[in-house]
Amino acid sequence: MKVHIPCGKKNIELKLPASAQLIEPKPQKPLQDPEGSVINALKNPLGAKPLAEIARTRKNACIVVSDITRPVPNRIILPPIIKALNQAGMQNKDITILIATGMHRPNLGDELIELLGPETAGLCRVVNHDCHDHGQMREVDRLEGYPIELNKIFLEADLKILTGLIEPHSFAGYSGGGKSVLPGVASFESMKFMHSFAMIADPALNNGRVKKNPFQKHVRHIAEKAGVDFIVNVIIDKQKNLSQGIFAGELCTAHDAGCRAAASSSLAVVPQAFDLVVSCGGGYPLDTTFYQASKGLMSVSEIVKPGGKMLFLAGCQMGIGSPELIEMFKAHKTPESFYNHFKNPKNFTIDQWGAQRFYQCRERMAEMHIYAPGFKAADYEILGAHQVEDPQQALDKLATSCNSIAVTPEGPYMVATTETCLA
Repeated sequence: MKVHIPCGKKNIELKLPASAQLIEPKPQKPLQDPEGSVINALKNPLGAKPLAEIARTRKNACIVVSDITRPVPNRIILPPIIKALNQAGMQNKDITILIATGMHRPNLGDELIELLGPETAGLCRVVNHDCHDHGQMREVDRLEGYPIELNKIFLEADLKILTGLIEPHSFAGYSGGGKSVLPGVASFESMKFMHSFAMIADPALNNGRVKKNPFQKHVRHIAEKAGVDFIVNVIIDKQKNLSQGIFAGELCTAHDAGCRAAASSSLAVVPQAFDLVVSCGGGYPLDTTFYQASKGLMSVSEIVKPGGKMLFLAGCQMGIGSPELIEMFKAHKTPESFYNHFKNPKNFTIDQWGAQRFYQCRERMAEMHIYAPGFKAADYEILGAHQVEDPQQALDKLATSCNSIAVTPEGPYMVATTETCLA
C-alpha cells in the first residue's frame, strides 16, 4: 500500500509495510457550492440574526482573520461577509480586517495577498495585531490575577466578527470560535496566563476536548466579555476544500456545532498503542516552522507506546521557529531541565508552550526521526532527533525492529488516541 504525506508544498509517497495500519479521518465530501454555502450561512445563522440585519444598526466593523499559518479559505469566506456589510449600508472604509497573529510575526506584502486574496487585500483597511504594542491594548478582565488585554481596534469596533478554521487543537480541544480573540488579538502579558506552564500542564487540555476544558472556558469567557457579535467558522478536507458546512452565527452555538461536525471526522480511536508512528506537520502553510508543525506530534502522541519511535515529516522551510524557542531547546536538553526552570512563572518567555508540549510528547518516545527539508544539520541536534534524508529508507529500516506500525497522513488535522487514553 502506498500513501502520500504532505510535506511543505509537496507530497511524499511512502510504500508501507504490509503490517502497517493506516489511520485516516472519515472521508469528507467537499461543499458543492462553497461561496453559496457561505452566503446561505450568513443569511441563516445559528443562534443569531442574519449578519446583514445585525449590521444595519452598526457604524463600522472589525473582521478578525487567522494569520498565514492557518489554511483558512479567506478568498471564499471574506467576500460574502464584506458584501453583506455593504448591503447593510456599511462602506469598505468603515471595515477593518484585523489579522490575529497572536504572538506570531506580521503578514506583509505578497504573504498578505496570499492570505486574503488580491481583491480583498486592497478593499479594506488591513492591520496586523502586535501583541507587544501596549499602546494598542486595553484590559478587559483579570483571570487568576493576570491581566487579559485585547487589541483596541477590535474592542472599539461597533460590529465584531470572527472567522476561523475548526480543527483539533492540543489546548482548546478544537480551534476556531473565541481563539481568534484569545490568544489571537491579545497582549503578550495575557499569554503569561493562557500559555503558562501550569495551564499547559493541565491534563484537561487536550485535542478534541471542549467541555470541562479550562483553556476553552477562559477563551469563551473573554470572547463573550469583549462583545463578539458573529462568527464564521469552517472545516476543510485533506485537499483544503471547504467541507461539512459553514458554521456561522452566535459564538458558542456556531462553534459547538462546528466542533461536533469536526469530531465526527477527525477523531480516530485504536485499541492499543504502536511501536512506530509515522506522522507529519500537515503540509504548507502549517509546517513552515517546526513550532507549528509539531502539532502533528501532539495529535498522535497518545498512540505511541512508551519507549516507542516516531517518524515525522515536515517542510520546516523557516527552521525550528523563533530565536526564543531555539534558545529554550539549547538551554534545556531534557524535559526535567525545562520543567524545573519554567514552572516558575517569572521565567515565562514567548513560545514556551511549544517547547513544553514537545517535551511532553518526547517523554513517551525512545527515538524521534525527522525528515525536514528546511532544517540544517544543527537543528536535528538541537531537538535531539535523528536526521532523515530519505523517508522511505528510514521507514523500511525502522520497520525491521517494530512489530506494530501506524501511519497518520493527516498529521495535526486529526486526533488519534487509544481506548485507554479516551477512558
